[in-house]
Amino acid sequence: MVDISAVPHTSKPRSMLIPSRSYLPDPGPSYWVSLRYFSLSRLVVVGLLLLTLLLSGGIGEFRATGPEVFQRTVITYGIFGLMFSYLAITRQERFYLQLVGQLILDLTAITFLMHASGGVRGGIAVLYLLPIAGAAIMSPLLLAAGFAAASTITILGETLVRNIAGDQNSASTLEAGLYGIACFAIALVINRLAARLIAQQEIAQRRGLDLERQIEINRLVVADMQDGVLILAEDGSPSALNPAAARMLRVAHPEILVRQGWRDHAAGHQIHDHFLAWMRSPSTVSETFELTVGSESEEGTGIGSERLRARFVSAQGSEATGGHVVFLEDLQRVDERAQQLKLASMGRLTASIAHEIRNPLAAISHASALLSEGISEKPERRLLSIVQDNTRRLDRIVENILQLSRRGPVQADEVELEPFLSEIIAEFCRDQGFSPLSVDVSIYARPMLYFNRDHLRQVVMNLLQNAARHASGGDASVSLVVVPVVPTDARALRARAMVPPRNVDRIELIVQDDGAGIDAQTRLHLFEPFFTTHHRGTGLGLYLARELCLANGATLGYVPNADVNKKGGFVINAAGWLDEAHEESRIKVLKADRITDE
Repeated sequence: MVDISAVPHTSKPRSMLIPSRSYLPDPGPSYWVSLRYFSLSRLVVVGLLLLTLLLSGGIGEFRATGPEVFQRTVITYGIFGLMFSYLAITRQERFYLQLVGQLILDLTAITFLMHASGGVRGGIAVLYLLPIAGAAIMSPLLLAAGFAAASTITILGETLVRNIAGDQNSASTLEAGLYGIACFAIALVINRLAARLIAQQEIAQRRGLDLERQIEINRLVVADMQDGVLILAEDGSPSALNPAAARMLRVAHPEILVRQGWRDHAAGHQIHDHFLAWMRSPSTVSETFELTVGSESEEGTGIGSERLRARFVSAQGSEATGGHVVFLEDLQRVDERAQQLKLASMGRLTASIAHEIRNPLAAISHASALLSEGISEKPERRLLSIVQDNTRRLDRIVENILQLSRRGPVQADEVELEPFLSEIIAEFCRDQGFSPLSVDVSIYARPMLYFNRDHLRQVVMNLLQNAARHASGGDASVSLVVVPVVPTDARALRARAMVPPRNVDRIELIVQDDGAGIDAQTRLHLFEPFFTTHHRGTGLGLYLARELCLANGATLGYVPNADVNKKGGFVINAAGWLDEAHEESRIKVLKADRITDE
């Protein structure tokens, strides 16, 4: 409620009865609703007056001193009342101008009706309370008090005129004064009550807006949470879930799940059964259990099962709303966080060890160089060459470890895979004692890879050594396949299609062996540091290989069905292209000591 007395005065005088639009701005929509009801109440009063005239059997029976004036005033009052009602409903502008106009109409009409019905004692003076109450509700206190004063002056004036004229039925000045006091009292009390109600309404509106904003914030927070949030009804059926819960439970359409329940959902039935058991133990505040989403049958598609931890919590007031909250946590992500903490400490330790290894490596390299100066026989010089080559390789590995710990920039090279892999295979067969026929290399056209050469050598050599450890040792027991990645026809490429693709920006390098493969449980920890299934392994090979790939913007993973034969293998996916100047439309098969065309 706006207090008109708080508005500063200006040099230009203004009328207190007809305020300008700039003096009192139009209020909110609730005021227009009140004005419409105020207009309708006026029409109800006019209708009751007309009904009273009709039921009294004529104007004469009303004992009015001016029956014709009374009748015409009621009719005129009704016509102007309809006009103001129409304006209040259709033209919601200049609120205070319409309000003041209606109040002036009420003041004039009720004054004529009171005079025509015999003055204050005729009973019509009570109608003054209606416009005064309306003014007190919808206008500032000063404006309401002004109309109360106008009504009081009118009542006193009409009574004074009748007393001067010698009317015996006229009311006394005391009665008129009491009416005036009632007018001021009603204006003051109703105005204060209305102001309090309006203040409460504004508080409620602000709190409503704050609540809507808080609900939206909560919705965004829950939608962006990494943990799943699931809301269950009293019968254990899902009523809502956030995107993380839908992803963990592998629900493509959450709205269908909410509508149909846990039908044909194995993990959902586990949640439902544990929930009912938890509900039968009211003393238990919360319960936590683990569940598995997915099955071993899904491994053929490359999608493994997920381990989740579910925790039931009763929301406050759940007896009234029927809501219970289930928090879902991905145990794999928990393991990854723990692994990251372990890797941070192990990284510092590995970097420290690598730094210490460089000094003895330098001494070995220097001693072998001095020793080579005094040896002329060929076998001894070959042995020294092997020592020096492996010393340099160890130095590069140490440098790579230190570079990973420093997270420095990687200098990528343009590697032509055909001669590069030929050199790698020859070195691998020589060092591992493998027969050249045991390694089969298939290269599609002439691919180029964007990868640090030393890093790629270390990654490929590590994967080949791992494959040789599990291979049978026969012909083509270890295979290395290089194919370009075309998203629209990846399966055709893996089937070794003979049509050269265009617009290739990724190259896949697949290393496989003819061993038994890797079981699902081992795949969960395959790239963890210090995890190994070999008694002589360090558990760092695959971890370092993946870190080197990530440093070069590539990925390394194990795919159970890496080719069309559903044969598992390690896949390196790196940036690359086909050398169009030397592109060929057939597949080349490399051997360790020769190149033949199929």
